[in-house]
Amino acid sequence: MENNYSNFGSSWQERSRLFDSTAPFTHLYTSPLETSLLVENDGDRIYILNILALAAWESEVEILAFAVMTNHLHLIIRGSLEKAKQLYDNWYKKSVRYFSAINKNKELASIKCGFTAITSLQQFISEVVYVIRNPFVVSNSVHLFAFPWCSGYLYFNKMLEEAESIGSQVLSYRDKRRLFKMSKADVPDHFRFKADQVLPRSFVNVALVEKLFGNARDFLFCALKNIEAQTELAISYKEDPHLSDDELFVRTRQLCHDKYRSDSPQNLSDYQKKELAVYIKKKYAASNKQISRLCALSLSITNQMFPLSAK
Repeated sequence: MENNYSNFGSSWQERSRLFDSTAPFTHLYTSPLETSLLVENDGDRIYILNILALAAWESEVEILAFAVMTNHLHLIIRGSLEKAKQLYDNWYKKSVRYFSAINKNKELASIKCGFTAITSLQQFISEVVYVIRNPFVVSNSVHLFAFPWCSGYLYFNKMLEEAESIGSQVLSYRDKRRLFKMSKADVPDHFRFKADQVLPRSFVNVALVEKLFGNARDFLFCALKNIEAQTELAISYKEDPHLSDDELFVRTRQLCHDKYRSDSPQNLSDYQKKELAVYIKKKYAASNKQISRLCALSLSITNQMFPLSAK
């Protein structure tokens, strides 16, 4: 996608002005399936992205960020809530045939979709960062900026090479039917293909995201910091924040200092330790084992406090 945002500067004020002039924006997400997987392999992921790209084009919205997880999806789009719902309905209808063929029609039918309006530049940055961090916080095998099923690798990346891709104009009618699993598929000319996949750079508005973040350093800083904001978003989307012990340790020590004027949970009373444990559970959705380690409480006590999280 080629867009010219050169009339807007890099200051926060200028970027806020750009946000206002290109709004509305929406976060489209599906709640994680609890007992099954929607995505089993890379072929499923390719199909989902191909159909999302086509559905977005047909719904006249722009995709700005995406994450295709095994049991849920995240999209940041440039479009209203109504347009986001239209995009999802379009994607869902096009997906029925494919997921029925691989015996995933029940999983598809159980998906619950939600929509969050993005009303400020600060919220936009937090929502995009949440989406591109999603695979990274769930799996320790995922590189934040090198995961093909999430858009994090697209931004401020001059190393991407698409010279071997082909345009949609050279695809035959049979190719289009095979790639999109539909009897008829009108494909826009700007789509580029490689190994049966619509390349994300041909349907993600990378330039707008980069301009709204300002520069590569600020983008990286936002993606790697601000854990509190990401935790709040995860809880609001009914997902596990997946904070590590190291991340929680820093915050627990800071809470001890600010709330109890102590440098360690070891020095707190039993009542204070339990009070601290409740706060960490609510604030960071920490596991019982993490709370036991961080708050100097036995696991049996922690499990009694939070029986629904006991394992």
